[in-house]
Amino acid sequence: MNWLIAAMVAVFAVAYWNTDKYDSRKDLTELSHYYQQHQAEFRQLAQAACAYRARNPGSYLTFEVDFPASYPAEIQPAVDTLKSVLRKLGKTELALPMAPQGGCSLFLLQWSEWRGAGGSHLGFSYQPAQHTEYKPELHDVIEQDLTQPLFYTKTLGDGWVLEYVNIP
Repeated sequence: MNWLIAAMVAVFAVAYWNTDKYDSRKDLTELSHYYQQHQAEFRQLAQAACAYRARNPGSYLTFEVDFPASYPAEIQPAVDTLKSVLRKLGKTELALPMAPQGGCSLFLLQWSEWRGAGGSHLGFSYQPAQHTEYKPELHDVIEQDLTQPLFYTKTLGDGWVLEYVNIP
């Protein structure tokens, strides 16, 4: 019986951790408004993250605010700015996927739900490799069919979009 209680505590702890780590499932209107309110921070984030990325080439990187690491002096200002801006935005990590033609792409997760091998996520994306512009008549369906793949982006400005992906 003790193992059952321990398992239930573990499940509730993971559920609490996941809900605390990411923002609630805000809709596109709320997130667009949030971007407009924090546009200066998003610009700073793109500039600092792209400077960081230029010094750290690779296929896929993540940057975590609290990850203990030392950085070369020439990128320390970009690292400090990244940490500061991510904290202002209430985030602790940033993904830096490989960008087309050696450019700079960023992804700031808003929420995600995964079901086995598939799932969905929504986040702020800077200069994503792929665009499928958001169309309310297609994408604002109350009950999305989660058995079908779906991808769209909603343009915000300055290279930023909201990116939604569903992978069945």
